[in-house]
Amino acid sequence: VKTSILIDKDLWEKFKEIALKKHNFQYGAISEELEKIIKDYIDAHTNTQNEITKITSQRNPPDKVYTVWQQVKSILHSKGEIREARLQTLREAISKVRGVDERTITKWIRLFLKYGFVKDLGNNVFEIN
Repeated sequence: VKTSILIDKDLWEKFKEIALKKHNFQYGAISEELEKIIKDYIDAHTNTQNEITKITSQRNPPDKVYTVWQQVKSILHSKGEIREARLQTLREAISKVRGVDERTITKWIRLFLKYGFVKDLGNNVFEIN
């Protein structure tokens, strides 16, 4: 794919210089190095299930997400789900705090995963962080 991007001129010149020297000034050296960098970036930010990794999920959540998580977590703890929670229990806790609409529950599970409050362990079990 041919594309065009805007980046700092000095950064681009330095990158070109290094990439060309590394590949003995061969044709396609810059494309090869850019592809490697993009692949590495994708690998660093996704896992095998194509979910956002902990690196990305460690961003500070919005206050609303944090507040809802604290309420959901309190309900989970009251049900004895301290370190791990079954999907059904997580869904029930979310429904008590935010409502029973399926789209809402799915949205909140995604947000909790995104910000690292829970981790999908498979078999409908989530680790509580």
